[in-house]
Amino acid sequence: MNSRRWALLSLAVALVLACNLPSLTSGTVAPTETPAAAGPSNGPTQTPTATQPVSAPPAGAPIASPNGQPVNCRTGPGLTYAVAAILQVGQTAEIVGKLSDGTWLEVKNPTLPGNVCWVSTSVVTTSEDLSGLQIVAAPPTPPIPPTAEAAVTVTDVSVSVSPSTIGVPGCMGPIQPSTASAAITVSGPIKLEWHFETEQNGALPIHSVNFTKAMTKDVSQSFTPPVTAGKYRVELIIDGFNLKGMNAVAFYEIHC
Repeated sequence: MNSRRWALLSLAVALVLACNLPSLTSGTVAPTETPAAAGPSNGPTQTPTATQPVSAPPAGAPIASPNGQPVNCRTGPGLTYAVAAILQVGQTAEIVGKLSDGTWLEVKNPTLPGNVCWVSTSVVTTSEDLSGLQIVAAPPTPPIPPTAEAAVTVTDVSVSVSPSTIGVPGCMGPIQPSTASAAITVSGPIKLEWHFETEQNGALPIHSVNFTKAMTKDVSQSFTPPVTAGKYRVELIIDGFNLKGMNAVAFYEIHC
C-alpha cells in the first residue's frame, strides 16, 4: 500500500514539474541575420566607360596605311609638330586633305574620333586617286618654349647622313645602319638635349651634350632604316630652340 502511494506521489510531482518547464516551441528565438533590402539609388548607376571605337573608313574613301612599320601621325605637317597618334601596321586612316605640294596628308585620327592628324606621304601607302582632295593649310607652328639660359643660344647647326645613298638589290636586304651627324655651335656655356627625327624611323633616342663655353661640338646617332625605296628626311631637334633657317635637315635615298 505504501509503495503504491509513493508511486502515485512521484507521478504527480513529475507532472507538476513538466507543466512548469519552458516549452521548446515557445519563447524568444534568436533572429537569423539576413541582408537588408537594397533601397533606391540616390543617383544614376555608374558604369565603366569603354573607349569609343573608331569607325572604319566608308567604302570608296581614300585611306592611308603604313608601308612597313608604325607611322607617327602629327598635329601638323612637319617633324616639329607633336605626335598625336601612331598608325600601326595594318591599320588604316581616312584621308581628308593634303598640303598643296602633296608631301603631307591630313587624316582622321585613328585613336581619337572627331580629330585629325598628319602623316607624311613618304611613309604610307594610299588608295584611290588623291588628286581631288581638298588643299589644307598647315596649322600654326608650335611655339618654342623659353630656355632657362636665354642669353645663350644655338647659333648654327649642320646635319648630314652617311651614307646618303643606299643601294639594296631587289629591296631584299639586309641593310647597313646609317649615321645621322650634326655639328652644333652655341654662344656660351649651356646643356642641350637633342635627338634626330627621321621619316622612316620616327624620333630617335634623346641625348644631352654639355658646352663649357662658346664652341662647336659634333653629335651623332646610328639607325637602321627599313628597306623601302625612296628619298627620306632626317631632322635635328634641340629642345627649346627653333633651328629654322639653319642646316638642320639632311636627306638620304634608298635604291632597289
